[in-house]
Amino acid sequence: MGVKSIAHSTNQIIDADLISAYVIDSRMGRNYGEMRIWKNAMDLAVEIYHLVAKFPKSEQYGLAAQMRRAVVSISSNIAEGCAGTNLQFKSHLRIALGSAYELHSQVLLCAEVGITSAESTEELDSDLLSLIKMMHSYHNRVE
Repeated sequence: MGVKSIAHSTNQIIDADLISAYVIDSRMGRNYGEMRIWKNAMDLAVEIYHLVAKFPKSEQYGLAAQMRRAVVSISSNIAEGCAGTNLQFKSHLRIALGSAYELHSQVLLCAEVGITSAESTEELDSDLLSLIKMMHSYHNRVE
């Protein structure tokens, strides 16, 4: 089941320009399935899971496991934050950002030690940095 099938049927995507209106009434909660940052985080998780499946057996319980935990933490914290107040949402976005930076460091390490190719590292680097920028934007706009 893909990210698009998990999202609700409204097909509405909330982006950074609309986040202020989206979080005004935190008593009703937020629908993380409609949030672009959550969808991008889920897409990134799929990419990471496919990437680490190709890692050498010696790394399956080391770096691969650490990368899976970090990438799962990103979308999970966005989703968990949606159930709370604006302050809680902002706090969970900070945790998700920390996990994204952790994952970014691990992706760079994979390239440095020769586990991944330069091409796959560049693509992941670009996707991660885009997600990080988007999360910063959301974090700065939530009051």
